[in-house]
Amino acid sequence: FVKLLLKGEAPLEAYVALVAALRRVYGALERAADRCVGSCPVVREVCADTQPKLRRAAALDADLAFYRRKAPAATARAEAFATRSKATTAYCALLDAWPSSGPRAEALVAHLYTRYLGDLSGGQILRRAVARAYDLAPPGGTQLDAKDGVAFYDFHAIGPSTKLRRFKDAYRATLDRLDVADPDLVVSEAVDAFRRNTALLKELDFVVLGAAAAS
Repeated sequence: FVKLLLKGEAPLEAYVALVAALRRVYGALERAADRCVGSCPVVREVCADTQPKLRRAAALDADLAFYRRKAPAATARAEAFATRSKATTAYCALLDAWPSSGPRAEALVAHLYTRYLGDLSGGQILRRAVARAYDLAPPGGTQLDAKDGVAFYDFHAIGPSTKLRRFKDAYRATLDRLDVADPDLVVSEAVDAFRRNTALLKELDFVVLGAAAAS
């Protein structure tokens, strides 16, 4: 799926399925962060200043609303897929049950890092690929001017793209300074976060196959 997306060949339905799945994941991740901020000093240190700038749930809502107008039938199928996605459901269940205190609460920073820093890095490449693949450039503008359908990749609260690198560096520096009770647990959760996000993307291969068969 990702290879096809980067080449501009992924069916729109598959991309919207990703958006819908990520909306579920970010909803659960941001709820977990909100729970932990009040009772876990480690999560609070990471999120106090950065979380308002990083939240993605509202941006994903905006993208889904756009695609419902642009391609209602494909979007309905994509959202149905995301609802029954085993990888997405399992990840959301994990995050919704995340404790708000103790060493495991601290390890939530691994999931925050994996998702948000990925969006700030490779996600910016995907933004251009999505705008190109689905013709999202505004009239008289270029793919770099696209807003509708790619709000997920727009971190306007951080500032222009030139500030993203500095933000990422500062975020990593904060993580490096953390005094956590169980460093090995944090590393383990980072590996698990990567595995779970990879499983989500692998499921989208089936959406690609299904959309190709229907076309």
